[in-house]
Amino acid sequence: MKEYYFFGWATADAPAVTNTYPGIATPRDLYDALTDVWCAETCSPRMRDNWS
Repeated sequence: MKEYYFFGWATADAPAVTNTYPGIATPRDLYDALTDVWCAETCSPRMRDNWS
């Protein structure tokens, strides 16, 4: 199983209410999608030095 680092990850298997976003069926799927687009460039410029 993939390791997650957000609060509540162990029980984040609640199904989506709708199929509006294909491929995002649980909070873990959403987390995966967001981590693919999060990067230093999406961080506030004043905080980029501390981005990880």
